[in-house]
Amino acid sequence: MHTSPITLSPLAMITCGLAVAFGATTGVSAQAGMTELPGIVVTATRSPEPVVNLMTDIDTLDSDESRRALSMSQLLRFAGGLQVTANGGPAATSGVLIRGGNAGHTLTLIEGFRVSSASLGQTTFEGLPLVPIGRIEVLRGPASALYGADALAGVVQLFAPSAPPGGLQFSGQAAAGQENTRQVSGGLSGGTEALSGGLILSRDRSDGFNATTPDNFGFNPDRDGYRRDGALAHFDARLSSGSHLRGIALQNRLVSDFDDGAFKNARVDQRTELIGLKGSHELDAATELGFKLGQSSDESEVFSSFPGRFRSRLLQYGISGTRRLNPDTQLQLLVERLEEKVASTSYDDSAAGKRTTNSIGLVALTSKGPHLLQAGVRLDDSSQYAAQTNYSVAYGYRLGGGLRAGGSFATGFHAPGFNDLYFPNYGRSVIRPETSRSAELGLYWRQPLTAASTASSVSRAGKRAAASVGGGAEGGEGGWHGKAVLFQSRVRDLISFAAVCPDPDPQYAFGCADNVDRARISGLSLGIGQSVTSLAESRTTGLDWYLNLDFLDPRNETTDTRLPRRATRQVTAGAAYGVGDVMVGADLLAANRRFDDAANRQALGGYLVLNLRAAYQLGAGWQAFATVDNAGDRRYSTAFGYAPQGRLVMLGVRYRSE
Repeated sequence: MHTSPITLSPLAMITCGLAVAFGATTGVSAQAGMTELPGIVVTATRSPEPVVNLMTDIDTLDSDESRRALSMSQLLRFAGGLQVTANGGPAATSGVLIRGGNAGHTLTLIEGFRVSSASLGQTTFEGLPLVPIGRIEVLRGPASALYGADALAGVVQLFAPSAPPGGLQFSGQAAAGQENTRQVSGGLSGGTEALSGGLILSRDRSDGFNATTPDNFGFNPDRDGYRRDGALAHFDARLSSGSHLRGIALQNRLVSDFDDGAFKNARVDQRTELIGLKGSHELDAATELGFKLGQSSDESEVFSSFPGRFRSRLLQYGISGTRRLNPDTQLQLLVERLEEKVASTSYDDSAAGKRTTNSIGLVALTSKGPHLLQAGVRLDDSSQYAAQTNYSVAYGYRLGGGLRAGGSFATGFHAPGFNDLYFPNYGRSVIRPETSRSAELGLYWRQPLTAASTASSVSRAGKRAAASVGGGAEGGEGGWHGKAVLFQSRVRDLISFAAVCPDPDPQYAFGCADNVDRARISGLSLGIGQSVTSLAESRTTGLDWYLNLDFLDPRNETTDTRLPRRATRQVTAGAAYGVGDVMVGADLLAANRRFDDAANRQALGGYLVLNLRAAYQLGAGWQAFATVDNAGDRRYSTAFGYAPQGRLVMLGVRYRSE
């Protein structure tokens, strides 16, 4: 991959000895829909912190164990507070909407590195790998004070697995099902305390199904299949007791069919790549320095009646430093630079396909007795649009019994995509960033299991059943947890299509991009669940379950209409039960009717999706499993004119060396 020369401003060069941009991972994991117990998270503060010390709505998800998914967006849809839209099946264009925000309001990171399309101004979730990812953190609420552009509604951060020290470990999985769908992956990892690493390869194939309905302008009654190949390599070098280097390299290629009327074999060939290096060094017991340097790219080529090639490259590097002033107070200073470059056969040669953003930020964490406080401020100075300053402040109070309450206020912004600025006959270079002001009140509860209850445990299959829904990983501690979060966000300068363009240029005779709307998004998120995680190897029953209720009022204040493709009520629930070597589980998603268009004339019906799963421990690292997606074979749509995945039964086997 081509890398442009790196230049730093004088301020950046002076402060380049400071850094903490490293994403620590723990051995604890949990499946979609539930919070890890107990939890150490990174995304909420940019440094590892216990969830019980924070006033943020954050969950930790496990990408694949007893719950198998066909795409990243399919996995995320069972996490409360998120809604997913898809133009077809698991390989189709999809978006993740956090708390009613737009798809571009979700910032996506892989171990601290951005992976998104600068041309679209949002993440192409269908192009992200699934099998190689070890853990996912989902932060709900604006985080531009921590991460800058695009974290207006929240953050999704993916972490690769870490190789345990010791001998080589092998893992693999193979599954096959209807529509000639098959998945296979294999991994090798290991090393020593000083140096360890791993390599994971994955391949997915499916003949697919007809992903459009006759209402779609591009309807073609054929199958829309896909091919996805992924590779992930990672290493960890512990140079000393206080120095750590971590490298990651990822490549994912997706070739997916779509309907384009009479044009046969219409398809998109998409590649997502990331290579990054980050590190940390302890100067003393209270001071840590670090750095990150990486490049990600998103490239797609469309073969259809409207062909085109798009490539966006993000060069990103940063330095920061953390100082613990006392056992209860921590300060973190960061300096970052992001260079974005876009090339497309669709853009005019004169279009400015690049921009640079220099950033500086400060994050403070403190606690005193029952009091919790977090604050942050960040300045993002872009070469393309006006400088943006964002801040956040959160206060919490421990009420006792695992209960804590508090509130927060934060601002956020979303940078316009290059298509909004330069796409022919649509984009306009005067488009401004979207901005927001958000407030929330939260009540969080986490109650670990008693010593007596954690003394009993389940077999390996039962343990994985417990981890699969939300209790944590093997050897972790389970318990109860719940939340009630009331929030409101006001967004200004929403970027949308204006049928009557304010620019009289003839090229915009049929409309253009414009900052036309304001939105008010209010909501209430409720969640409760229980996790029972085993500590030993006896054969005892284990049950995990979770329930999330989300109420949303996503309102366009300019037109007094509901924002499109948002349900106002959504339920996600699930349970996993393990006894002996057997595990059975289910996950449910129900949402009410929505509108596909901004004028609220095209309604999309409500729907209910039920997924089933089961596993049986064959012995010595081998496990057989079965899954049923959309068990009721429900016909519904999250985008007008597109059909979802119907009932899909998959059978498989996985292996992990001891």
